[in-house]
Amino acid sequence: MQTNRSIPHQLTRHAGQAPPRELDLASMPFRVAPQHRAEVEVLLREELVRPVLGDAVVAIDVPDDGLCRALTAGLFVPHSARERWVVAFRAAAWVLLGEAGAPGAELPGLPGSIDVIVGAGERRPADAGVTGRQVALGAGETTVVHGLRLTHAVRTAADLARDLPADQAQSWLVQLGRHCGVRPAQVLRQLSRMRYARGSARARPVVRAWEELENPW
Repeated sequence: MQTNRSIPHQLTRHAGQAPPRELDLASMPFRVAPQHRAEVEVLLREELVRPVLGDAVVAIDVPDDGLCRALTAGLFVPHSARERWVVAFRAAAWVLLGEAGAPGAELPGLPGSIDVIVGAGERRPADAGVTGRQVALGAGETTVVHGLRLTHAVRTAADLARDLPADQAQSWLVQLGRHCGVRPAQVLRQLSRMRYARGSARARPVVRAWEELENPW
């Protein structure tokens, strides 16, 4: 469905930048300013926009692909932090699956806030829509998708395996394996390099259970 309606900038909020005077409904995702949630609820009921991540929405006819997802996640990362913060955990997996052409992957619900890895000693994000994690990152464990830094697929899988309940982690691992080429052996090797990271020990049985699903014989 195409539409030529537009949304006044007062309904939107952008991380670390002034919003444009007017945001075309058929272009960029945007975050909803709390005081204008009621107006956007009308647009949701009229099926002119759809929710995407956290408090962000996008026009109903914008493709749910890697570009849309990277732009959406990028709304939660101020421009001043683009070189320091790394989008991680479920938000990273969500972007990676969109870029891999799997927007319809069946996944547990996304969180109300997104996780970013921040540097040791760095102040945690003040934005209620962002959860800062002080987690060590090894060399080569990040990638860039449409200008957004995030953990690469194997590191993302390892983080999810150690962070989520086993059943939820399994769902994400299956989809990352199916669409992003992640293999259980790769994730186990990644976890071996993260032996002191919280949850790494309990993540290994989760990955091995996934491996059995992949190779039942």
